[in-house]
Amino acid sequence: MHWNFGPRFGTPGKTFQRYQVILTEEQEERLAGTCFRPTHAALSGRIMRAGFACLLFSEDLCEQILGKIEEQIRFLIPVPWRGYTFRLSVSSVGPIGWTSTITKEHLLWRSLQPRYMELFQINKHANGYRVRPAYHDRFPAPLTSVITMATTIRWNPIDARWNVYVETVYPGVDIGPLRAPSCSSRMIRDVKFWDWNAPGQPLS
Repeated sequence: MHWNFGPRFGTPGKTFQRYQVILTEEQEERLAGTCFRPTHAALSGRIMRAGFACLLFSEDLCEQILGKIEEQIRFLIPVPWRGYTFRLSVSSVGPIGWTSTITKEHLLWRSLQPRYMELFQINKHANGYRVRPAYHDRFPAPLTSVITMATTIRWNPIDARWNVYVETVYPGVDIGPLRAPSCSSRMIRDVKFWDWNAPGQPLS
């Protein structure tokens, strides 16, 4: 799927301001099994939207998302197909989902003592600590109004526009990339997790 935009800032008509947001079939399928799971249940990592298009064009999020993308594009050099990594976070007017991660700034951080946590493998690059299943009811995944999106932006010389590839989307604050050489120690030190099956905090 892709959606065309621009120019919406700066001098009208400049071709380098044109861009399209692209979600590949592979990424769409992956997100359908994570943050856009087809359920109404309160679950860790789930976004309360029917899919990425509903999220992108949400009245309270669209202008924020596109505004941040456009602000970033203004400073990029249009080298053909060179990839620029860009991460952004925006906030909705109310809860938009249940985060599967928290950082030290969250009110729950101090409550999640080591006895409530277990070490697990996030991926082949990193380990982290998550809430033990026995304590899911005591510490449900928190509601959040924040959405984080990671993208790769490339100049497409054939269409004379920027391609903004959506790499991932998740509810909650930005915890940074999970593939960097030092990400394992950072995840263990600075982030606490819930697994995908953990129940979320009730809406009321």
